[in-house]
Amino acid sequence: MRIAVVGCGYVVDDYLRTLPEHPEITLVGVTDLDESRSRRVAARYGVRCFATTEELLADPSVELVVNLTHPQTHHEISRAALLAGKHVYSEKPLSLAAEDAQDLAALARERGLMLSGAPCNLLGASWAAVRRLVRDGAIGRTRVIYAELDDNPIYLMHPEEWRSESGTPWPFKNEYEVGCTLEHAAYHVAALAALFGPVREMTSFASCLVPDKSPVPLDPPTTPDFSVACLTFDNGVVARLTCSIVATYDHKVRLIGDEGEVVLDEVWHNRSPVSLERFGQMSLNARKLRAVRHNPLLGRLVGVGGRNVRYDVPAPVQASEPESQAPRGRGLSFTTRLKGALRRRQMTSLDFLLGISDMEQARREGRDPLITPEFLLHVSEVTLAISSGDSEPRTIVPPHSFTPLALDREEGTAWRPAEPGPLAAVTDRVLVALHRRGGGSGDSPSAHQPGAHGTEVGAGSR
Repeated sequence: MRIAVVGCGYVVDDYLRTLPEHPEITLVGVTDLDESRSRRVAARYGVRCFATTEELLADPSVELVVNLTHPQTHHEISRAALLAGKHVYSEKPLSLAAEDAQDLAALARERGLMLSGAPCNLLGASWAAVRRLVRDGAIGRTRVIYAELDDNPIYLMHPEEWRSESGTPWPFKNEYEVGCTLEHAAYHVAALAALFGPVREMTSFASCLVPDKSPVPLDPPTTPDFSVACLTFDNGVVARLTCSIVATYDHKVRLIGDEGEVVLDEVWHNRSPVSLERFGQMSLNARKLRAVRHNPLLGRLVGVGGRNVRYDVPAPVQASEPESQAPRGRGLSFTTRLKGALRRRQMTSLDFLLGISDMEQARREGRDPLITPEFLLHVSEVTLAISSGDSEPRTIVPPHSFTPLALDREEGTAWRPAEPGPLAAVTDRVLVALHRRGGGSGDSPSAHQPGAHGTEVGAGSR
């Protein structure tokens, strides 16, 4: 697939970093309203710099346009590309209005073109492992999900000084004005909707907690920097999703069921550690102890936190191993490569080209892309609803649904529960017996409340 990029902002390096790992994708060229930026990116990756978007769209060698422009121009650029006969992969959201997204989907169908977009983290190995565990019954019936995307109080981290690998400044003003929810919530919403189906209804709350975070004036100045939403999926599973640039870093997802818990440590990593804990009397009671909660080694001894699972389930899109995602380009220093290796091992490592790779596979196989326009429309509606929430919580029913995604194959080793050892079985029986006799760990909240058993606090004699 011969692709070209419209928009050479901060995110362009995230997309092109893994290009050497995708021989099925050829970068033809790039363009940007800021010609100095597009020339810098073109020189870095050794490709053509188009003077304008129109010039890029007129090039017959370009088969797919990657739309990395500002969200406000996503519809305009994607529509122009479809009218020029190009397939389109868009950064999120597909558009800022549902009717515009529907317009793009209808135009793509009419022209026989493919339309897909971000986020594509659901195509990675870590989410494939999570889906297999849930569908194989590793945690029993899923009841609730806690999904976090707290991205640090970045206003304290001098973001106005950040630069991408190509030297582009991080657009802190634009990021603050658009808001962290619109930028980030879709990573969780898409991955969870792919597993549990459309969001049936939702309640959201959003607020601007730090109005003076920017060194320059913002328009608008009160875009939420914190949001929380409770989503009810079509199958009844409930998720609480939090986004902020105020709380310290936490990108974890916890899926809790009747029989256990699955934890994905980093939603921005295609091979994030995924752990499975099977509930037992010992682990459920032991986690009440502060020493167990704060000591991973102690927790491991009593089953708290579970064990990391192996990646023996094939990802929907067979791509390169993230360990090989070293920053590529011309003139890279040893320091830059070292930073890239550290990021991959200890921080984030998303292959942003997975969705485009899938589009090439879809073209060869004569099918639709795995991430469909109707799916992206639903994810956009949910994300926009969370982002536009105000200080009064409100219940929303997303107007559009989608057909379940055909993501996973039945290959790989199915999860099977291990038989508990004799020690675990004896321990469970002892703990149950202790609770029956009132000698457990004091589960009744009233036993710990001041003034319990009819005694008022401070009423006793000295």
